[in-house]
Amino acid sequence: MKIARTDSHLSGMRAYRGKAEICQARPKEQELVRGMGLRGGLAPTRLWRKLGHVAGAKRRDPKGGGHGMRVALWQGCSVDGDIGAGLAQAEAAVAAAGAMGARVLVLPECWLPGYNTARLADLALERGGAWQTRLSAACADAGCGLVIGYAERGDGCLYNTALALDSTGCEVAHYRKIQLYGPREAALYRPGHAYVTFDLEGVKVGLLICYDVEFAPHVAALAGRGVDLLLVPTANMMPFTHVMRATVPAMAANHGVAIVYANFCGTEGDLTYAGRSLIAGPHGEVVAQAFETPALLVADLPLRDPGYLSTQAHDFRAVVEG
Repeated sequence: MKIARTDSHLSGMRAYRGKAEICQARPKEQELVRGMGLRGGLAPTRLWRKLGHVAGAKRRDPKGGGHGMRVALWQGCSVDGDIGAGLAQAEAAVAAAGAMGARVLVLPECWLPGYNTARLADLALERGGAWQTRLSAACADAGCGLVIGYAERGDGCLYNTALALDSTGCEVAHYRKIQLYGPREAALYRPGHAYVTFDLEGVKVGLLICYDVEFAPHVAALAGRGVDLLLVPTANMMPFTHVMRATVPAMAANHGVAIVYANFCGTEGDLTYAGRSLIAGPHGEVVAQAFETPALLVADLPLRDPGYLSTQAHDFRAVVEG
């Protein structure tokens, strides 16, 4: 397995299987990731790349190169209402991910205009606006798809929404959060009522947002529809680190799906975000994980290996009481 980096600190990624070989990021990747920090007003940004073989897991390349689909996530600080800064970071992140061969990048929940910004209702965006056109162009330029969380104004109300664009910039999915979390979300948003799936270069993908992925019935329903990969924007705050440590890997293992879980870091208003974004394989393995600072993770997904997959869905026996 290879890990590429822009500094000498390895704590932003954990290698659970295989021997890690350390190498430097390519100059173009370093330039792009430095641009993310400058344009977004962030502290120096870490770039983590984890590619190649993970012991015990088969891999394939949709184009025949011998590895699994390459995916990415951006863990950043909230822009707290500064939509221009949020768009600039998104553009830089998708450019960096695309330069490393990622097929899709996931950003956090309500990246635009910021999950906990006090002006969220005033700054909510309409689907298909100039902001979406701008991101579509960034995807096309980078040759990389994008999933971004945003506060959507539509149908006379607000939704907590995830938009998916493909590598040509075309909209391929639009999902509204089903499980609203806490009284603030319940007061702000109308809940969604439908699952969304789409094809990404031969891989069936589903979208969930934050709290959604903590409900086994939702993950099971999407797995039952043939989904292999869940892309999950999130805004998980302290002290709920058990979600990244235990819940997300367990959901991946129990249902045989890979999960890309993109969180915020830093603070916004009265919230301190937990960071620790991760990419989990379909056997529950943590392929890549950030800590509590801005990070771009890029990793090749392990394939679903029947010898390692959970058989719970097949083996389950219902208890009928009476």
